Amino acid sequence: SLPESSILAQKNAAMLDTDIDFDTVMEEAMLAMSDWSLAFLDRVYELLRATGEQEKLGKGHSGYAATHGSMDIAITKNVSRIMKETLTYFFSSMDTETYRSALRSVSKFIQEETLPFAVKDASLLCQAVCMTRFDLKDSSADASPGLDALVPILTEDLEHRSTKSAIYRLRCLAGAVRYAGSSVLKHRDSIVAAITYALSQPDDKVLFKTGCKLLRHTLSSQCEEYPIAQSSHPMKSGTNFVPGACAELKHDGIRWCVPSGKSIDFTVDLVGRFCLKRLRSLGGTAGENNIQRWRQSLRVLRYTLRGCLGILLDDSADTILSQEGELCPKEKATASLIKTSSPESQKILGDLRRRFCFNLMDITCVIAKG
Repeated sequence: SLPESSILAQKNAAMLDTDIDFDTVMEEAMLAMSDWSLAFLDRVYELLRATGEQEKLGKGHSGYAATHGSMDIAITKNVSRIMKETLTYFFSSMDTETYRSALRSVSKFIQEETLPFAVKDASLLCQAVCMTRFDLKDSSADASPGLDALVPILTEDLEHRSTKSAIYRLRCLAGAVRYAGSSVLKHRDSIVAAITYALSQPDDKVLFKTGCKLLRHTLSSQCEEYPIAQSSHPMKSGTNFVPGACAELKHDGIRWCVPSGKSIDFTVDLVGRFCLKRLRSLGGTAGENNIQRWRQSLRVLRYTLRGCLGILLDDSADTILSQEGELCPKEKATASLIKTSSPESQKILGDLRRRFCFNLMDITCVIAKG
């Protein structure tokens, strides 16, 4: 409920007919949001707790999988999409104080509860609260307070947790790092340790695949650009915002999270540590589990490609920048970005695309013959 003095709570026609400053109305609306934001999060938590087990459909079946739970909530792709968009705008439109309160609530929820059936939507919750935030007056000061708060919780003592608990936390961590930007670099040791733990469990297919997903999202967060949700929110564009007006491609005030040279170096380190090293060790494999190891390596390669394909160029950065022709602006921008990394990273990225193509063909042929 709003205070009686609030403009949004006025019912007097004479009061509503008076000229009220638009900025004042918007400020009242933002203050009203802080009153119900925590209550809204409680409703989200209840939705996650009520989620039942969703059965996977076999090949040739159609329709949605059956969901079993205390409230028989049908969690479908459309529902997850709506939740993702809602939570994204929900956290991006918060002021600093409201965001801090919401972050404490989410941290407590993630630390105290493990909901394996709601792992996908819990991951979306972590993704929304950990999206890059920064002061709109200083575009260079980007940070992710949500990631700083959740990484210690999600990576604590994974080895001694049950398999379901470890998978739940790793999936939430994958969502948390997805749009966290440069803040991931501060937690690189914890994230690398989590990926190492998951990929060192070849006998557990679900845990191994979860580690591959974490690797993919970590790679994409460090080598892909994306708009900052906090600045793309219309209320915070810093321009003369008109409700209902169409978006503009120029002068729209949207800020972008762009990778740095250090981010590219971390990307190359992850690729070398978890993908290239595994591929080099395949030559000496023998025995009954040989094909299984090749299949697992193919899966790691697949998720690695999905995470870093955007920076795998046809040639070295120097060669591309020296060409005078109709090159794609994206290709030129990627080459310029690679030039900000270390010489060792530039050398590895120069022929990485070619090496991956050859490795992919070799692994596919071996699996087909075996």
